[in-house]
Amino acid sequence: MIVAKPGPNRSRITMYNARVTVRHADGRAEKRWLATEREFRDVLRGEFGLNMSDQKIDECVAVMKAKGTGDAPHPFFA
Repeated sequence: MIVAKPGPNRSRITMYNARVTVRHADGRAEKRWLATEREFRDVLRGEFGLNMSDQKIDECVAVMKAKGTGDAPHPFFA
């Protein structure tokens, strides 16, 4: 699962599987990991503004858990 969008003050928020990273213009990066379906729903809807049903989010999380690369960084977001 990959999601990205620009944030305030030239920051950028990205999500790669369960890892959410906020990169600030000064180079700082804040990382956190999502553990529950509720956290995925909150981040996808709240932080990324995606209009997804609970069912669709649950399906995405299930695929990520079955086929995802765990905590390995995506080359673009590393």
